Amino acid sequence: MADVVGVHGVGWQFESRDKMIDLWRGHIAAGLHNVRSSKHATFVFEPAFYGHLYNAVTRHKGAEPRADLDGFEESFLRELAGEPPTGGKTYLPGGVQWALRALESTDFFAGLGHYAILKFVKQVGRYFADVELRAGVQAEVLSALKTGPSVVVAHSLGSVVAYEILRDEPGLRVDTLITVGSPLGLRVVRERLGIAADAAENWPPGVRRWVNVAATEDAVAVVKELKPFYGAEIADEEVRNSRIKAHLAVRYLATARTSEAIADAIA
Repeated sequence: MADVVGVHGVGWQFESRDKMIDLWRGHIAAGLHNVRSSKHATFVFEPAFYGHLYNAVTRHKGAEPRADLDGFEESFLRELAGEPPTGGKTYLPGGVQWALRALESTDFFAGLGHYAILKFVKQVGRYFADVELRAGVQAEVLSALKTGPSVVVAHSLGSVVAYEILRDEPGLRVDTLITVGSPLGLRVVRERLGIAADAAENWPPGVRRWVNVAATEDAVAVVKELKPFYGAEIADEEVRNSRIKAHLAVRYLATARTSEAIADAIA
């Protein structure tokens, strides 16, 4: 039985389950030690690793990051950057060009170029559009959740996957859900998840406590508070990560707010 299940986000397609164990468990342990948890050296960590599934060949046009974006991907990109002005007549729609320029000017995406930003957006888009991939990702995360963890720590796209499963599988019981760097507040994501207008209806039934941690500098978690959409009981915590690496999971895993929430749940 696991104490903590971790669910990663995009960008792990060339990594491994073992690397996730080493990286995530090490940073969680360091954070727990910082807050003087007696479990920092003994807690059991279970990775929900699905990165390898993104290497499968697919007919979905979002498998490779190209300039053409489907409706979800364009909306996702535009919402990350803020709603752009209309206009522009080159190979990308004007709004998309504006969004790419805006994101490239942020510390998080600085120096990555259009290709890397589109790749990031398309991995999120592919999760929603590729039925086979989505089923595989959900199967992996569900398998990890069935180990009976006290805590689920879900980063970025992983927070979307974890939330969706915990909402739709009422038999699962988790003491604490911790979402970090989450895009769950974005309108386009909420629409894809079918989020109800009444926030109270969106709480995952088997979760006792939900802590959402968002870095001030994180462009992906641009909507810092999930409480208005998923329930008044959510503890929305804003933290400061390093500016350039604001969205990285490891920055979140050892932050005091994340560590305190994990420590409380596994005490």
